[in-house]
Amino acid sequence: FLRNLGGYVLERSTGREGLTLAGLLMHGKGLSIRERFSNFRMDYIDFSGCKGEERYRERLTYDGRWENNLYQFFTTVSPKITRDLPRPFKLVGMKREDDTLQHKAVREALTNSIIHSDVFLSGGILRIEKHNDRLCFRNPGTLKLPLEEIYEGGNSKARNPKMQDMLRMIGFGENLGNGFPKILDAWKDTKWKAPLLEDRQTTEEVRLTLPIPFLDASEDKEIVIEDGIDNVLEKLT
Repeated sequence: FLRNLGGYVLERSTGREGLTLAGLLMHGKGLSIRERFSNFRMDYIDFSGCKGEERYRERLTYDGRWENNLYQFFTTVSPKITRDLPRPFKLVGMKREDDTLQHKAVREALTNSIIHSDVFLSGGILRIEKHNDRLCFRNPGTLKLPLEEIYEGGNSKARNPKMQDMLRMIGFGENLGNGFPKILDAWKDTKWKAPLLEDRQTTEEVRLTLPIPFLDASEDKEIVIEDGIDNVLEKLT
């Protein structure tokens, strides 16, 4: 399985075999990853809803409770950052469809942060932050394409193409260069504030901010669900 994903190779000339660097980062043991990439780490922090002296509500960091590879990070963080997104009531046939454009866009943003991380950068941190009014995706490194080309779409130049292939093979990321325009379109669909992509070259960090009015979403959800119920009753009558 790992060989098909490009995470495990056999050198025919020498007979040596083992994990590729991408395979190690994506599926390896946390201890082995930390030994090989002592300069790189992953971090998720939920700052939303903090009260009083509370610094954060939840944090996923190197605490020995999970295997510190990128696949575990992706599958653990993804539901946390999509959990509170509005879920309008929508039927496809007679089945409710909960996976909205915004859910897909957030997973795309997480995928992009992983495949564009410079894992060799000194002091590099892949950090995902959840705030009351936004999600922030921060990865070490700088953009490999001009901002204008990324906004236009159509070009793809991942820093870690093998990791991009691995995620694409399990259903995340298209490798077509249209990921960021899809995020922009998803945000236009909601009339939320536009996403902001920054190439911070002085600190060697790429930052994507997705404005999301988490605290204001409850009333909108109720209205949408009420409309959805009317649509369901109309279909059943």
